[in-house]
Amino acid sequence: MSPVLSIVIPMFDEQDVLPTLVARLRPVLQGLELPYEVLAIDDGSRDATPVLLQRYRRDWPELRVVRLRANAGHQAAISAGLAMAAGDWVVTLMPICKIPRGHRPDGRRRLGAQR
Repeated sequence: MSPVLSIVIPMFDEQDVLPTLVARLRPVLQGLELPYEVLAIDDGSRDATPVLLQRYRRDWPELRVVRLRANAGHQAAISAGLAMAAGDWVVTLMPICKIPRGHRPDGRRRLGAQR
């Protein structure tokens, strides 16, 4: 099934925030009850970000990991993600983990109404 929503997240050396990002973002997206994908664009990370992303991908089929060969910058990573996004709606996020606990986006009804 094609995703209705694509989330594009540029990443560079994000090993410290990835566990929190996944723990908070995944339940919110699953609660939307619509097909989605998360595109994690690794912008040439030098830490364990690529390894962690591959681990999460094993148990999270909606997670797509794209690895840029070298650090090309934030905007290049976003552009790569936007070019690969398959959703009808595309959102970009930063991996800074400022998703309030218990938050449920109110755009859910609007997205569902657009199907």
